[in-house]
Amino acid sequence: MQMPEPPKIWDDKDGTTNVPHSSTTKSFSTQVWPSQSPHTQEQKMHPEEVTHSSTSDTETPPDETDLEETPGSGIPSKSEIPARKRSCFIEAIGKPVLLRSSPESDHMTAWGAVMRDAQPPSPSDANKFYITEQFTGKQLIEYATPEDFKNFRPTFKYSLPKAFRGVGHVVYNGSFFYQVDSQPVIVRYDLAKERITAKRTIEGASHSDGRYIYNSKKNYDFMDFAVDEHGLWLIYTTRDSHNPIVAHLNANTLESIFVRNVTFSHLDLGNAFVACGVFYGIGTVHFPYSHVLLAYDLLSDQHYTPPKGAIFTNPRQKSVMVDYNPRDRKIYSWDGGWQLQYPLKFSTSDSDGKS
Repeated sequence: MQMPEPPKIWDDKDGTTNVPHSSTTKSFSTQVWPSQSPHTQEQKMHPEEVTHSSTSDTETPPDETDLEETPGSGIPSKSEIPARKRSCFIEAIGKPVLLRSSPESDHMTAWGAVMRDAQPPSPSDANKFYITEQFTGKQLIEYATPEDFKNFRPTFKYSLPKAFRGVGHVVYNGSFFYQVDSQPVIVRYDLAKERITAKRTIEGASHSDGRYIYNSKKNYDFMDFAVDEHGLWLIYTTRDSHNPIVAHLNANTLESIFVRNVTFSHLDLGNAFVACGVFYGIGTVHFPYSHVLLAYDLLSDQHYTPPKGAIFTNPRQKSVMVDYNPRDRKIYSWDGGWQLQYPLKFSTSDSDGKS
């Protein structure tokens, strides 16, 4: 069967992403890695040799079961909704940049997450990449520099006390946020202390029986974290509803600041992310091209007309993880073992796209 004519994809003008694409294309532009200044250079060590000195020898980590949970507030009051920090609306999604491709022989890499800290605690943390592999496991892999990441040279491997579920994790402000496998529980794992410092049970959230948050046959997420200019978000659904629910979380305590119940079926979404306070839903991740079907302003509680130019490219048609990073204002994805980055074009008018 003849493939339809591909849609016109916006080209970033910096010259790093202007790459032709087809469903069989394996040629991508080369990522221009930022240089690392001498004062942020870290000594390269074998993963087994790396330690974090921020945890003192005399400190006794508390049992995670003793951590207190704080219930969320549900319907927000005006005082709980943050002021918009940046007025922007996505107009277009650019062609993907190949950051790294996993070895074809490695069957472990079909599912995974690639992450960068959107609010790094230090300059050296700003250079790091993090990945997880498979849709459940107890290991988080750290790369000290972009060059280490590009060349498969891990500098540290974290052994998590509780296994993660899915690929919807994020690294934010020096912590790794993830859902605990087989439980409606989310945790904050402090990377410096190497222990869980906060947890919360999401009452009523789907977490078993194949009731996944997205329609993808290859995506096993029940919950999906997101980070934007306003902080940490959690996307999930419940056993009694087909609507996606988006909660704005306190990144320290995991308490819900406010929650939005979005009137749109989560079964129509292949993946989703949050940018500038707007919740964007992608239609599918199993075709070469996909459109943004949903644009919902979480701060003003209203739907937008989805941007016509926001066409998402799936080179390998297996984009199991899609996340926005507000620090560099790009989308990161894990597509069939390829780790990709997408430039974004924003508008700045508050009236753009509102329906």
